[in-house]
Amino acid sequence: NRVDLDAESATDAVNTLFLLLLGNAELIKKDLQAAGGKAPAYMGSKSPTHFVASAIDVPTRVVVLAQLCRSTRAANTFPHALQSIFQGLYGADSNTRLKQGAMQFA
Repeated sequence: NRVDLDAESATDAVNTLFLLLLGNAELIKKDLQAAGGKAPAYMGSKSPTHFVASAIDVPTRVVVLAQLCRSTRAANTFPHALQSIFQGLYGADSNTRLKQGAMQFA
């Protein structure tokens, strides 16, 4: 079954897949830099490390990359596409299947 998405929800879906694939550590770092080193309001009194979500495990990343390969919007999303390719090829936990998925996405 194929579901046709409009442009806005397709963008949201692709951004969500990239967030799963890459984690959100860079977003937290940008929030902290934008706030001048102080914790942004949404963090309250909690540590910024409480909000960091790491990337998903390798087998799930292979599946997510396979889904992103089917999307031209994902291929045109910069810099997330480039970060995903480099993480798949040169990441510390990269294996053969993940490298193959990253090359297919490239």
